Amino acid sequence: MGVIGHHSSNASKAALEIYAKAGITMITPSSTSTNLKQDSNNKVFFRATVSNAALGRSLADKIGTLGKVRIFYEGNNEYSKDLKNKFKEFLDTTLVEKEIDIQPSNFTESDVPPTPNYVKAAVFFSSGGTEGTNKRTISLIKKIKAENPRIRLFGGDSLYEGLNLSIGKTDIEGLKLVFPWFPVDSEGKTISPYAKESQATWGGPINWVTASSYDATRAFLAAISKAEETSGKVERKSVLESLPKVVLEKKFTSGEKLEFQNGERQGGKPVFVEVVQKTKLPKILQCSFEVCFKPVKN
Repeated sequence: MGVIGHHSSNASKAALEIYAKAGITMITPSSTSTNLKQDSNNKVFFRATVSNAALGRSLADKIGTLGKVRIFYEGNNEYSKDLKNKFKEFLDTTLVEKEIDIQPSNFTESDVPPTPNYVKAAVFFSSGGTEGTNKRTISLIKKIKAENPRIRLFGGDSLYEGLNLSIGKTDIEGLKLVFPWFPVDSEGKTISPYAKESQATWGGPINWVTASSYDATRAFLAAISKAEETSGKVERKSVLESLPKVVLEKKFTSGEKLEFQNGERQGGKPVFVEVVQKTKLPKILQCSFEVCFKPVKN
């Protein structure tokens, strides 16, 4: 009937052309690159989360008032390049002090010039995952904080991993990340019945990919039901025709109303979290590491 996937923008980009030719509906819960979209040759793509356009704009709004910024990214990664470009699209580009590609296999920390005091922020667009550069990013954060203790540190959703908390510990305290969804608001309250129920089920807060995967699944099930009601058939074509008509109120999702326009989820708003010492957090936000994520007001 269709596909829920894929996780990374690189994988989704590779698969989308095949799905488009076959007329197979694709809902990605986590691929945020804006180069993934519907066009005249492809009406099968849907995204159950916000795109890099929203993430990049939120970052630019947050960082743009601070002063000069240094950017770290991966030149051969679809997600990383796209988020960097969207961030710059909404930023006064005269504020960009330097852009550094941290992906080349021969890259070392010594390739990065010292961060001068007039640089007020550093933002990291690493791709994450087992083949990503998050470990390299954590090491760079430690280096930069040692050089420029007052610098403000930011990153994208791929850095939202427990492994980074485990590796970085208090060396990454103060790092702020932007991503699509967090189960708890800045006042320490769960944002939806789904967030509360899933926390009880799994013994702790779930991440944004799990939440958007849930939403993608609910959207698919609704499209299947609608296809059966209107045409009496559940097949690739009827599901694809039904999905744009799906509207799910927030009580049926991870927290926000779900509907699509040209394949894009409408109304989503990115959130920010900050890495904070576990002992400074209420129990609902405490994790199994020395530092944890705390939601902050946008």
